[in-house]
Amino acid sequence: MATDQKQVIISSNRLAAFTLPELIVVMIVSIIIISLIYTILLYAGKTWSIYHNDQQKITMMAILKSTIDQDIEQASYIVTNDEHTFLLVNTTDTIYYSIDSCITRKHNNVADTFQVKTAKINVRYIQPLIDKGIVSGIRFDITNPLHILNVSFNKPYCSKDLINL
Repeated sequence: MATDQKQVIISSNRLAAFTLPELIVVMIVSIIIISLIYTILLYAGKTWSIYHNDQQKITMMAILKSTIDQDIEQASYIVTNDEHTFLLVNTTDTIYYSIDSCITRKHNNVADTFQVKTAKINVRYIQPLIDKGIVSGIRFDITNPLHILNVSFNKPYCSKDLINL
């Protein structure tokens, strides 16, 4: 009986716990898992940032195209004196476009700048009115890191519009 009490006393002084090598293994596994999660989140953040920037460029190009389409539709005629400056003349006001390293639109003392890169600007003139700079179409390329977009705008005229010039 004395030996049973001795064993009980010894086992009651011992605490049930992990050993030092077990704790080190758990810490190493935890560090590996945390570093993998951090790497995945970092990669996901960079991917989202690239996607977000591309979407902003696509949205800006869509807004630019719809704005120019609307302005040309409402204009009575388009006038230019060079291939980088266009005036969309209406009966009530004039909209000024400048196409250089970016596209700038000025209307009623408000300037909008579209940060798109343009290249290969091509202007089609109405042949009898080439000396007045009347334009029937504008075509240029918009370049971005993804691709080159060919943009073309045409202004249909009727004889009533041209007779007043």
